Amino acid sequence: MSKKKDHEKHWVPLKDGKVFCVRHGGKERFIDDSIPVVVLHGFPDHSGNYQRFIDGLAQSHVVFAFDRLGAGLSEKPDIQYSLFSQVEEIREFLNKMGITRCHLVGHSCGGTLGILFGAKYSDLVASVVFVNPVYHDFKIQTGPNRLIAFFLNCMGVGELMLLFQPKVMTRESLKLAFLDHGKISDDMVDSYHFPFGTAGGKRSYLSMMRSIYQMTDQEMIEACRQVRQQSIPILTIRSEGDWTFPLSSAEKLHHEIGGQHLINLQRVGHSPHLEYSEQDFQTKVLQPMLDFLQSVKKK
Repeated sequence: MSKKKDHEKHWVPLKDGKVFCVRHGGKERFIDDSIPVVVLHGFPDHSGNYQRFIDGLAQSHVVFAFDRLGAGLSEKPDIQYSLFSQVEEIREFLNKMGITRCHLVGHSCGGTLGILFGAKYSDLVASVVFVNPVYHDFKIQTGPNRLIAFFLNCMGVGELMLLFQPKVMTRESLKLAFLDHGKISDDMVDSYHFPFGTAGGKRSYLSMMRSIYQMTDQEMIEACRQVRQQSIPILTIRSEGDWTFPLSSAEKLHHEIGGQHLINLQRVGHSPHLEYSEQDFQTKVLQPMLDFLQSVKKK
């Protein structure tokens, strides 16, 4: 029997459309654990920007990363998008892929989804790693971006603002995720911008953003309470330069969710997997994640 390629790409049919998925590692790559890792990308984002996570975690686990409906290369049907609908989408994806238990690694809104998914489907979750999750007291607080977010969430106004969606707007949005703006490359801007040029890309973006904007504190607090009751092993990683997940939010999440481990990253913004050098990412982000997953296995 021929050896499987380490990287496999799939189009997975779900109820509302097809999603694009990358699977890294064949059965021979189950080095430390037979439980796979599922990487949940942020918003507005897609799995193509998480290669460092995927490649690094594949050292010890089979890794799945997929573009949720409305994102990246996946289809963008005309449906109502929300974090809660995406929880059900993740459940359907796991079922389609035959995954009965997994480690979740979520960045930004992907971390928020990890909380919501763990609250509802704890039996499917072996552990959760949060990297700068968008938490319940998230507010868009920085100058013109706060105003942009407000208008994007106004019906009709948001549609007009996104009618042309110049790349300069995408670049300005990326500045929120970086402490050092000089590290934002043209390739990064192109990668974040391309979904807006796909069919339904702008519509799905607005629908999802409005859903996040309207989510209440109480909904997140209740989800955290449910996760805490299930005693799911949790690692939280936060960046000191991330305005979306300040220390006060990290401490609230750590308390409310009953997290066991909290790591603070120095001199980096919201997206350490993009801003850090390869060496810093390996030592400050990836290795603690691998150590955590190893510790979960030993329990």
